[in-house]
Amino acid sequence: MTRRHLLGAVGACALIAHSSNGLRADEIQLDGIIVTTSKVAESAIDALSGSSSIGKEQIDQQFQAARVGDFLDSMPGVVTQENNTDTAQAINVRGLQDFGRVNVLIEGARQNFQRSGHNANGVFYIEPEMIKRVDVTRGPTSVVYGSGAIGGVVAFELLDADDILREGEYAAVRSRTSYGTNGDDRLGSGTAAMRVGNFDIVAQANFRESNDYKDGDGNTVRNTGEENQANLVKARWRPAEGHQFTGSLVDYNSEFVDQTGTVTRDTEVQNNQYTLGYTFARPDTPLINFSAKVYRNETDLDQIGRASCRERVSLNV
Repeated sequence: MTRRHLLGAVGACALIAHSSNGLRADEIQLDGIIVTTSKVAESAIDALSGSSSIGKEQIDQQFQAARVGDFLDSMPGVVTQENNTDTAQAINVRGLQDFGRVNVLIEGARQNFQRSGHNANGVFYIEPEMIKRVDVTRGPTSVVYGSGAIGGVVAFELLDADDILREGEYAAVRSRTSYGTNGDDRLGSGTAAMRVGNFDIVAQANFRESNDYKDGDGNTVRNTGEENQANLVKARWRPAEGHQFTGSLVDYNSEFVDQTGTVTRDTEVQNNQYTLGYTFARPDTPLINFSAKVYRNETDLDQIGRASCRERVSLNV
């Protein structure tokens, strides 16, 4: 066969291949990738949501977050709303927020605290040092979490002993401190973990404090200081293969001055959260994957109004 005949044969094969699968001879067809965030598999173009996640390493090293908005704002379609005189956080997903439109979960416990006013209605309180991972599901497919939220779901997973203990260790302690010059931001965090057989426990204590910060012109912005104390205890027990019991306690306390226009109030927030869960999952029983959790979430907000300068003068007279 001559060279001309050989090239003609190759060209004919290429034309046949192109006509049969719509590809050129130098193209490679790969299997399609399907990403699902619901319990039923579907193509990506038919899905009404997208998912994003950020882990502890990114939170600490990349963002050095003092608030969850420091890293959540980097996710597509996610915006946080916060007040420089309040430690509360609110999350907006694709333009939807408040009144349960976005389901916020901390260790599986729904955050339903609502406070009507000129700011966000549905808010929550959390210390970033406690967070192991956050998963964001955008869109109305949030029924995967058993919720009717139409905006999406933001699920925070808290630290466990595996994040502190290395392989072969049965006990460890970790500490972290930070300091910021604008407002003298200070953070002190201590975490301890222990593992005994099939039982492990982790405990963390955090103290975060800041004074009034200065704006770009060097002017002090009044009533922007805050003082936060947050504690975490989380335990796990695996009595047999596939069975796991978990329990967690979160204690969050914050003190700050809330300011709306010219009205200022000394504010104290106390948030206590208790969770107890059980899961069963084993590779040899793929048809059984059971998970149950009970929780209680309490948020108390106390405010005392501050008298204005004019009122104070009249009282002194």
